[in-house]
Amino acid sequence: MAVIDNLDNYVVIDVECPNAKCDSVDAFGYAVVKNGVIDNFKLYYVNPEDYFDSVSPKLNNIREEQVKDAPTIDQVWSEISHLFTENFVVGHNVTYLMTVLGRALKKYSIDLPEVYYACTMELSMKHINSASYRLQSIAKQCGVEYKSVAPLDGIKAAYGLFEYVKKQNAIDIDILKKFRHVQKLADRIDADMTEQLNVLNGMIKGITADGVVTEEEIKLIEDWGARNIKYRENEAFAEIFNGIDDILADKVVYEYEGVKLLELTKNVVTSKAYNKTLVALQVLKGLVMGLSADGRIKNNEVDGLHMWLKDHDYLSGVHIYDEISKVLYEVLEDSVLDDDERAKLLELCDSVK
Repeated sequence: MAVIDNLDNYVVIDVECPNAKCDSVDAFGYAVVKNGVIDNFKLYYVNPEDYFDSVSPKLNNIREEQVKDAPTIDQVWSEISHLFTENFVVGHNVTYLMTVLGRALKKYSIDLPEVYYACTMELSMKHINSASYRLQSIAKQCGVEYKSVAPLDGIKAAYGLFEYVKKQNAIDIDILKKFRHVQKLADRIDADMTEQLNVLNGMIKGITADGVVTEEEIKLIEDWGARNIKYRENEAFAEIFNGIDDILADKVVYEYEGVKLLELTKNVVTSKAYNKTLVALQVLKGLVMGLSADGRIKNNEVDGLHMWLKDHDYLSGVHIYDEISKVLYEVLEDSVLDDDERAKLLELCDSVK
């Protein structure tokens, strides 16, 4: 890993994917920053050796015919690998970007090295009050130019946002974190571990639904950790336990930390260990546990539950899904959540635990 002694020399990255699996790359771009100023840009189009879905090309403006003769990511890696060993890495939701890159490289038996990073999304959530932390929105709020979704524009915006946060706040190299890409959790865990992680994923969705995490909700996560202590030394769980320890150390969960908790478990919900229905039911169990952890059901939590149920309507016919849907329909029928309905919904959530 690089030796870092200041925040003025770094590399900003962006990647694009051909499909929603997010384990292959059809474009990689970077900007090397020296003394706080961009020194050079480069954009690689990449043949992902993977299929293109109908949505991704519309989002990133990269078509299959554009990259069919481009180098593959293992060939590009020989030119860009030094970026990750000589610098710390900056990007918007950069852990996602590096996870995608790590997965793509793994197909060619290449390991992404451990790197230091600074995430402009995390820093924005911590230092800037905004209604949205999407790059386009937060960049505009901070006066940073961002014209389109093309990779180089995203890189320029992330650079501008990082420099803005640096100038507006007293931050130093202590903000840097380490990233180590590990093999997809779902490929390395047994059925019981899969269930526990899916439940945790749902719990975190539930406790962060209203944007406020209470003492009771923090205890819910701590209790989950205590119940699963036997897995603490397992490599598949190590990152999750360490992440939970770091986030709960001050007994406060900020919005960006809630996002980070979800990122720690989101890959598990595609586990090969169970079918789609069973995985979703495990997440639902955790979701209602999180929603009811503090003994209250708030309006925005009801809205969140309603949206989740709509997105997972393939569970129709499963008893617990139908029961929750029935009660929720009654609650929402008059668009008013009164105390009796709130209590009824809370009782149902409690019965799922």
